[in-house]
Amino acid sequence: MTKQHTAKQHFVPRFLLKHFSCDENHVFVLNRMIDKIYRTTVDSICYENDIYDEKWKDVIEELGKYVLDNQIEEYFADLESKTSPLVKHIIALIKSGTHNVKLSKEEHDIISEFITTLYLRNPYTLKSIIDYYDGVEDEPDCEAMMYVVDYLFSTAKWGSPMSLLVYSKKAGIFSKEIEGSPYNVEYEKISNMKYIFWYAKEGGIITSSFPLHIMSADGERAERIICPLSNEVALVLFDSMPYPMKEGMVIEIDEDNLKWNMNFFYRTYSKEMARLFIAKDEETLNRIKKN
Repeated sequence: MTKQHTAKQHFVPRFLLKHFSCDENHVFVLNRMIDKIYRTTVDSICYENDIYDEKWKDVIEELGKYVLDNQIEEYFADLESKTSPLVKHIIALIKSGTHNVKLSKEEHDIISEFITTLYLRNPYTLKSIIDYYDGVEDEPDCEAMMYVVDYLFSTAKWGSPMSLLVYSKKAGIFSKEIEGSPYNVEYEKISNMKYIFWYAKEGGIITSSFPLHIMSADGERAERIICPLSNEVALVLFDSMPYPMKEGMVIEIDEDNLKWNMNFFYRTYSKEMARLFIAKDEETLNRIKKN
């Protein structure tokens, strides 16, 4: 049976968006590009068609339609299948009154990998990295390799290898095997950060189409990363744990502090970086928009 291609590729996982839904299917969205709040389905936001794939161009039909069809998308799907039940478990623990959630090494690794890929797979980050590597094929170290690849494609009469080059830039971003890949660089930083949890009993935590709020102290080192997990719970990472917090602490965040942080979240990112802000109710988005 021919494998079905997934063209609609979500850069914010649907399981995560559902945690900000009023009915597990619909969310309220503040679209900053048109300055409008509306209700929509989880499936209809935070995706682009074939963002992680590349169609073969100028090649023989036998190679198929896509270079390594859906390989990156399948990697994300596998990671999400591990992350989703873990996030649900964390949320349930915190809502039950637990004051400390200590992650096992395996759980910490899953969360660290998830946050790393959540950052890298976003269109804003993805495009920035691909643009950074633009022209790399013309550098001396790569030029010889491109000559070999071009020779092999020509000898096999497959056509042009340029689609393979474009795809390899995307795949290389998420590669664990390439030393110094964006994934390995970011994962090393994120996996070494300390963590606590925010708990907003009355809700009011929002997320966005760029679902991480990264605050940097010096423009290079991330001092704090907020990863909203639901309308009531957020994971907060620190380079070094602020006194007197302890790793795994669950902190009940008061309404004023929550409002300040959510408004700051909104003000920090440009419209191009975070086009959509997403919440469980319209009132929360209206308050942020007004402020």
